[in-house]
Amino acid sequence: MTTAFIWYLLMSYVCGIVHLPLRLSGPEGSCSGRLEVYYNATWGSICDDQWDIRDAEVVCRQLGCGKALRADGSAAFGDGKGMIWLNRVECRGDEIHLWDCSYSLKNHTDCSHKEDAGVTCIQSIADLTNSIGKKLCLQCFDDCFGS
Repeated sequence: MTTAFIWYLLMSYVCGIVHLPLRLSGPEGSCSGRLEVYYNATWGSICDDQWDIRDAEVVCRQLGCGKALRADGSAAFGDGKGMIWLNRVECRGDEIHLWDCSYSLKNHTDCSHKEDAGVTCIQSIADLTNSIGKKLCLQCFDDCFGS
């Protein structure tokens, strides 16, 4: 565990914060992937029952990943391992944290990892603009000077 993560857990305990850590299991540094939650000292996934774009909006916002492009289901980012902690997540879309939404938190044996939920977010408009700008610049260079 990283020092920052341990500090977060300690402060959560001391301050009584109930926001459990979230992470995306996907490409390194990406704002897309299978959504996982840390609960009961174990990382686990979220079932895609009732999972929709409003839930993805909240997750992307909470993780600092901008707007949601998609609410992914059916293990779009691969099957998780271990526990499935959350099911029947229902957000309005304007919540700050996933924990502000209604959900069922327990070990869900009624859901398989073939139903793991995920999100695809835009990291930021600047990242998107830089990516498009670099592609246009490279295309212009290739057109003008050859590859």
